[in-house]
Amino acid sequence: MAKINSTLRKHAPKFLSLFAFLLLWQLVVTVFRIKEFILPSPAATFATLFVPAQAAQYTWIKHIQATLAEILASFVMTAVSGFLIALAIRRRYRKSTDRGSRRGDATTFPISTSRWPENWG
Repeated sequence: MAKINSTLRKHAPKFLSLFAFLLLWQLVVTVFRIKEFILPSPAATFATLFVPAQAAQYTWIKHIQATLAEILASFVMTAVSGFLIALAIRRRYRKSTDRGSRRGDATTFPISTSRWPENWG
């Protein structure tokens, strides 16, 4: 019994926070009359997910494929932009060290260590 009380005491704030969030969400959607296609209420969301008649009409595969495609596209865009930014920083670092300046060392230390054998001399 003591273990149940300690577990309940430990996890109760999490469940209460989730319940308060869902209640606030429902109130905001209801009070401000937000259209369902903009922000559906929690009740409508759970009805779509868990009522068998509506869940059977839901095209899960199509939506999962769209979500995975968006995740992959955003990963590729982020990786490419990060690589281009790193190249720009590296180019700036080379220009600053060619003039004898140490200005770029603090901001480009991880990049400068990629030329590891050259930096030891």
